[in-house]
Amino acid sequence: MEKAKAFLTHLLCSVAVVGIFLFVVSLIWYPAPYLEMSGVFSVLAILVMVDVVLGPLMTAIIFKPGKPGLKMDIGIIVTVQIVAFLYGANAIYSQRPAYVVFVVDRFEVMSATDIEASSRPPRELTASVLSGPLLVYSNGPEDSIKQGEILLEAAQGGQDVSGYPEYYQSYRNGVKKVLSRTRPVKNLIASGKADKELIRDLSGGFSLDSLGYIPVVGRNKVMSMIINPATGLPLGAVDIELW
Repeated sequence: MEKAKAFLTHLLCSVAVVGIFLFVVSLIWYPAPYLEMSGVFSVLAILVMVDVVLGPLMTAIIFKPGKPGLKMDIGIIVTVQIVAFLYGANAIYSQRPAYVVFVVDRFEVMSATDIEASSRPPRELTASVLSGPLLVYSNGPEDSIKQGEILLEAAQGGQDVSGYPEYYQSYRNGVKKVLSRTRPVKNLIASGKADKELIRDLSGGFSLDSLGYIPVVGRNKVMSMIINPATGLPLGAVDIELW
């Protein structure tokens, strides 16, 4: 009975901590569709396995009332859990989508580690821990020489314009450009890969004929972002890559 109580206590504490963390991950750091696009599922799976499954299971295995060194054994298990949790949480936090940047004809999801370390965005566009991914617009530098340098770097596998936050602008500055670059949603439907009802659910009350989409490029996959034809703001994304 005491073994079961120790297991359940450890399990409930672990579930509570990991549950709160997953809440922050899914609702703030990686709101839909960015979790699916990020490629952090494997890290999340390891974190859950170690902290919710293996930790309480090890407690159940080693727990024996009156056992010499029992407190030390449990302390070691908890310490390993904490270290694993902090390692996984840091990896997930550092890869969080800090910005969703509209560049030329697409959205690019930029994590905190993708951003050029030597430069900073304008103060009003600084991403915070609790802000979630910020939607911004970038037209790159006005200097033609700098433009050429960035294009050359991108061609060689380096950062594109989206990786230079000093050129970020408020998204409203690029709304006209966004709307001019949308592709008809009917192309998604005609491809046979789209769930028409899902698109209708994301439509925000607009007719499907009036909707457009723009590709959104994440670390793990490319999806199609449905765009509000009145405001230029994203309405949601569907898991289709169609340029």
